[in-house]
Amino acid sequence: MCSSSDIILGTFKRPDLDTVTDTDLNIDIKKTWADLDKEMIAEGFTAEIRIYDSLKTWTGICEDDMDLLKNVFRKKGGLQDWRVRYPVQWLQKDSVNCGIFVCSAAENEVTKINVQEETLTMTQCRTLRTYHGAKMIKDVPETSFPLTKDVSDEMERQEKKLQIAEGNKCDSNCHCIAWCIGACTFQRVVGTRMFLHQDVEGYKWLQCENCSKWIHFHCAGIGENCTKQGFNCGCTKVVQPNVKVSLEATAVDSMLTDQEIKDLEQKIRDGTLLSNRHYLHKNKEFYPALQMMYSSNNTLLDDLKTSEMINRLKNILPVTGKELEQQMYLEDVILPEVTIQWLRKHWSLETRGRKPPLKTGRCTGNTFFFMRSK
Repeated sequence: MCSSSDIILGTFKRPDLDTVTDTDLNIDIKKTWADLDKEMIAEGFTAEIRIYDSLKTWTGICEDDMDLLKNVFRKKGGLQDWRVRYPVQWLQKDSVNCGIFVCSAAENEVTKINVQEETLTMTQCRTLRTYHGAKMIKDVPETSFPLTKDVSDEMERQEKKLQIAEGNKCDSNCHCIAWCIGACTFQRVVGTRMFLHQDVEGYKWLQCENCSKWIHFHCAGIGENCTKQGFNCGCTKVVQPNVKVSLEATAVDSMLTDQEIKDLEQKIRDGTLLSNRHYLHKNKEFYPALQMMYSSNNTLLDDLKTSEMINRLKNILPVTGKELEQQMYLEDVILPEVTIQWLRKHWSLETRGRKPPLKTGRCTGNTFFFMRSK
């Protein structure tokens, strides 16, 4: 990586990444605003809006935009007597390095670094890119990065072999109808023989009396002690329910009672209810690809209702730990599990028909059961 000693950078200087501390370059938003507020109070509250635009296209705020800002902050004085300033800053001569200048302006603002106005060269921009990139990813685990092409190709080859081998086994988890959408409770890590909840010694299966496909009791949301007769996976339903419309018409407070949410969270914690989201939350490096897929689909609610539900969960559940960790736990684990539980109450998998006989088999040395309808 280039350093400031490798090239002439004029007023552009940066601390050494090997010696700088997190405190020196802390750009946490909450801490940033707290620091700025303290500075304003110490100076007698200098009310000011500072504009950073490295292309120097905007050095002020037009009247319409200022009216909009005043309206947004109307409950905080409407920015009365605030001034707008375009501070001295680095400038760019291209239109492709905007992100670099945004990061630099934010860092200079927070760490109170004063710079001279100068247009940075492409060499300086490359140094900045390396610097900010290294700073942002220094605490990111290796498993969070995309796989290299060689590793990805090898995993695909291994996965094809495993699919062929497992496809011929009647007790393979890949036969679960939840497998193809990544929702199987015992989902296998692509290209490996590792799967979620490997400590579970045995589990039961259900067979749909209509399409004859299989699903785990856990994946169907049915307790293993269930003795209901017959099973239908829902494949016979011609018209599927419009979940989003139903959710939009449902008040947040009516999505499960407080006690139901408490009971649900306790079952997830003690393992009575197996949750892939909870497993991956506790084992963040086990299956990053699946975790990423889950985290991008953790709510069916709109932004307003999602925020309302998170606030409700905070009031109901005594979640411990750091604030960010609490937020991630509620958003990535509890919120989707509450939604799933609500869906099961309203559109549960149908169980009906005659009493199914049990058929025993073997699965990794443990007994499992097939429930068949004849």
